[in-house]
Amino acid sequence: MSLRALSAGSGAMIGHIIRELGIVETVDNMVKWDPKQCKHSPGTHVLAMLINIFMGRTLDKILDAGPKKVFGAAAMRAALREDVEFDVVRSDTTSWAVKGLFESSSPDDQAFYVTHGYSRDHRPDLKQAGYGLVVNGEGIPLLGHALDGNEEEPRSYRRQEHEIHLQAACDICAGTAG
Repeated sequence: MSLRALSAGSGAMIGHIIRELGIVETVDNMVKWDPKQCKHSPGTHVLAMLINIFMGRTLDKILDAGPKKVFGAAAMRAALREDVEFDVVRSDTTSWAVKGLFESSSPDDQAFYVTHGYSRDHRPDLKQAGYGLVVNGEGIPLLGHALDGNEEEPRSYRRQEHEIHLQAACDICAGTAG
């Protein structure tokens, strides 16, 4: 007889404890639901939410490391591993006019700065935010990021091009390309 040890991780352990406590069954028995209309029971949804709450510390760590950097590295590694073509890339930006005060938005925000800028909607009275996207020749997204409301397109394009080259170089140098 041979034994094999497996590491299931903390999520599986938390899920097992929640099931052992009977939380899933309790919620399913107390909440009205139709199994024909729902793929998962309310108790299973509560289980997923509780695991996510406990795993939220990981999201804090990703925030500390820089979510864009972590996601970009993972996405680039996957693209290089799957031989996604990079010979032709296209980049474009769009912006959205927004209403409201946005008093807490500042130029130092990690995400983006909601502010006045060039308005394609001819509404210079409204603040805006933007989004830039880079796709390959087949239309597969390679990079996307939120933009400050006053960021100019040429500056955004240069930044996107730099990030793609930097990310590919980092993955190739780290030996993770494939």
